[in-house]
Amino acid sequence: MKSVFKYFLQGLLYTAPVAVTIYVFYRSFMWLDGSIHVWLEGLFDENSKDYDFKGLGIIVLFVLVTLVGVIGNYLLKFPVFNFIEGKFTRFPLFNLIYSSIKDVLKSFTGQKKGFKHPVLVKLYENSEIRRLGFITDDAQDFLGDEEHSLVTVYVPHSFAISGQLFLVPSKYISQVNENSADVMKYILAGGITDVGDKEEEES
Repeated sequence: MKSVFKYFLQGLLYTAPVAVTIYVFYRSFMWLDGSIHVWLEGLFDENSKDYDFKGLGIIVLFVLVTLVGVIGNYLLKFPVFNFIEGKFTRFPLFNLIYSSIKDVLKSFTGQKKGFKHPVLVKLYENSEIRRLGFITDDAQDFLGDEEHSLVTVYVPHSFAISGQLFLVPSKYISQVNENSADVMKYILAGGITDVGDKEEEES
């Protein structure tokens, strides 16, 4: 029974941030789209039937989220924000979810060392198969395994926002000399996008 509860909490940890984000975006979109539709119908009055206002909510939502990002970037510099953040992160579950999401987002936006070193990883001794991933830590001293010189590599899943973390001996890793953002898009799109400068390849 304890194992079932443990796995339930682990599943909740994985799904809750994504589910909450999707729900908030969906509800915000529906509310904005409906409000804009009603407002523009009143603005155009009799001619409103000649226009289709559906879908404007997603544009407004994108602009609002971007503005929040801009404002939040400045608020992070103020002590009051750090004070409020410190109070909330005292709750263990909130701190675990919040800090994990925050670190990942900072990695994607370049505010923190993260997915900046794309690599090819050989996971098995006699395998010729390679996986694309990103070095997230050059050394794991806390493991005390100096013999294998382990490197932390994160391997994203295609068509998903999840991935796997591997501790791989450095001898099984080879650098990929491409932009990390392009490599990430290539992985997430299942290999159907171009990597590198397309114009150079054509020339």
